[in-house]
Amino acid sequence: MMRFLAFLLLAAAWAITPAGFVAQAEAREEILTYETLIDVEIDGDFIVTERITVRAEGFEIRRGIFRDFPTVRRLPSGLVDRTTFEVMSVTRDGVDEPHHEEPIEGGTRLFIGSADVWIPPAVYTYEIIYRSRHQMGFFEDFDEVYWNATGNFWSFPIERAVATIQLPPGADIINTASFTGRFGSTKNNARASIVGPTTVRFETTSTLAAREGLTVAVSFQKGLIEEPSSGALQFKAVRDNAGIAAILIGAVLVFVYMLTSWMKVGRDPQRGVVFPRFEPPRGLSPAALSWVYYRGHKGGNAGKSFMAALVSLGTRGKLSIDEQDNTVTVRRTDEPGSPSDGELPPGERALMRGLLGSNDALTFNRSNARRLMGATSSFRASISQEFGGKYFKHNPGYTILGVVIAVISLFLFLVLFPGTEVLVVGVIFHFLGGAIVGLTLTKAYARFTGRAPQIHGFAAFAFSVTALGVIAILMFVFHTSPASEFASGWALQLTMLVAFAMGATIATFAILMFAPTLEGQKLMEEIEGFRLYLSVAEAERMNMVDAPDFSLELFERFLPYAIALGVEKPWSEALESHLAKMAPADRPSYRPGYYRGSTFNPGSIAASTTAIASTIGAAYASSMPKSSGSSGGGGGSSGGGGGGGGGGGW
Repeated sequence: MMRFLAFLLLAAAWAITPAGFVAQAEAREEILTYETLIDVEIDGDFIVTERITVRAEGFEIRRGIFRDFPTVRRLPSGLVDRTTFEVMSVTRDGVDEPHHEEPIEGGTRLFIGSADVWIPPAVYTYEIIYRSRHQMGFFEDFDEVYWNATGNFWSFPIERAVATIQLPPGADIINTASFTGRFGSTKNNARASIVGPTTVRFETTSTLAAREGLTVAVSFQKGLIEEPSSGALQFKAVRDNAGIAAILIGAVLVFVYMLTSWMKVGRDPQRGVVFPRFEPPRGLSPAALSWVYYRGHKGGNAGKSFMAALVSLGTRGKLSIDEQDNTVTVRRTDEPGSPSDGELPPGERALMRGLLGSNDALTFNRSNARRLMGATSSFRASISQEFGGKYFKHNPGYTILGVVIAVISLFLFLVLFPGTEVLVVGVIFHFLGGAIVGLTLTKAYARFTGRAPQIHGFAAFAFSVTALGVIAILMFVFHTSPASEFASGWALQLTMLVAFAMGATIATFAILMFAPTLEGQKLMEEIEGFRLYLSVAEAERMNMVDAPDFSLELFERFLPYAIALGVEKPWSEALESHLAKMAPADRPSYRPGYYRGSTFNPGSIAASTTAIASTIGAAYASSMPKSSGSSGGGGGSSGGGGGGGGGGGW
């Protein structure tokens, strides 16, 4: 034990002596010399030879070194420019060395050495020869070789770096430049010398620290190297940015396909001439007419058919509607299961059974909310089942194929365009944020308005989409989004806008694909004719050929239809006009037999009828449970130009 302690003390004392410091300094791993030869061929390709002499001590350099080479360069526009990295030979101390390549983000990593062979500490010289294409810079007055000779991301310091650029025969050197330091630095701790008619040599004048590098540039006259044609450059730009091209092509295909599909199956049949009709078309019930006229209760018009069905049941003598202090109660006025139930239209029969069943009365309040919701659901399902496929077609298959095209184009973008992992994280973040905010606003909206849960789906979608857009805009403006840096540049911003537009196109046409059949269009025209009769003024109605004589019985018979079609006010005004023309002694006092309450005023039939419909609707809405309110959740710089990257030991 004493010997061990003495050894530790001796080792510590040695470590703090000058000799100890020297030994530790000598033991560090570093790049002693980094020599790069860039041989520019007449076709514009670069043959690059890198000779890297390292001191390996077994810390990071255990099997050998690795070299990262960028093959994707992000342009200010957001587009990418791709180059190549084609390894021709790899040696260590003049002997061929095992090596393999692995893809990394935006480039290639070349591993030199064997995974199962560890090399002893020593000084080694690695030589890498590779070809790289599409690196030449073509400008208006000159051409240029602009090359990051060492890369800026080595984990070791570089004691000395030398870069030599060999231009093709006949080149006239115009200018030279060099930059040293970290990425983006404009320092120039290097000297340049022209060592031949077409050769320039650069050498650093000080050590490069870890993550510092040497970048060099030489310009020469135009015409020596043939510049690619504009067509070739455009083809390369499309090929390099195939992911963006996939989005743009996908968006065009989606729009053309959805538009063509809509013109084929989604357009309404040609509208015919509408003539006034004096009877409900085809003997349909008020609720059925409302369902057809409003295209399956589109646009939030389901309440009209519900109220119309209630009033229709009242005029048939099946129930009464009692209203007191804005509380509505429906009461049975015949025996449960009476034979007349079989004479009811399917929708009204479903509503009657759902509301009352074997009971005598039902009050519209929250304690009966479940029964009200069940009755409403059965009522709507009955009408939809009876008339859905006959009068309308949804054409979902066409929309699904549009979604498939969009998904394929988005998948190709994510696979083919570099750096999309950040975008995926950003999009997920945006959608989660939008959904959370949207659902919270939906619950707040339901609490404030007392609206029924049926609005939650549409409201949640509307609020979520709005919140998603606002959050995305704010986060991109203030650069707080994980995807905001990725989406820098007009090309990527345009691509994301096109992607959103593609989704909006599908959503819009999915709605437009819902179209009436030929029979449905004809029925809608007949309903329009009947609605025209119910909505015109008394004078116009009297001028209609074959119009029936107006009477209280006719008014009450057609009142449910007027409510169903949203024209109860003009139809009630017709009754007022009819009664006003009668002598006071012969004028009857009208009060609906199915309604008992304070809302109806015989002196103002039109206003009272509208008020009754509004009272029923308000009572129904207030009986629905409110939300609990809980939430769910220019010049040049070091690192510029071609080449670059870095490396380390492994």
